[in-house]
Amino acid sequence: MNENATAERSSMNGGNGAVFRFPATPAAPGQAREAAQSVLANGYADLVETSMLLISELVTNCVRHGGLAPDNHIEVRIRTYSNGLKIDVVDYGVGFRYRPREGALDRAGGWGLYMVDQLAHRWGVNDGYPTTVWFELHKPRQAYS
Repeated sequence: MNENATAERSSMNGGNGAVFRFPATPAAPGQAREAAQSVLANGYADLVETSMLLISELVTNCVRHGGLAPDNHIEVRIRTYSNGLKIDVVDYGVGFRYRPREGALDRAGGWGLYMVDQLAHRWGVNDGYPTTVWFELHKPRQAYS
């Protein structure tokens, strides 16, 4: 993890949690993936690939659209439970109001929240301050039964 990134781990609401903070730079998506992989590698293998994709998309949105300076930070909060996980991506930028994707399907860009919508079991946007986009992924039933 980058020397400018910070991390903390704790027990939360019956699950385990970790909070990572990254400078709002183009390196943040890769740093967030690396940090999340360290948390999810044991016990969440079925969810790692989707988690990495969605974290990357959401952190990229923060960097590109959050109005953050490089000395601002982005938080990735990961909570793991026996049946899955919840991830929050938080930025202290200008905020936004979610609007479903519109336009031509072959248009580049604008697919991040669409992918979250398609791949997450549940997700949402807390568009107050700070802006938080969260998603939940569930383990396949046989993995926790």
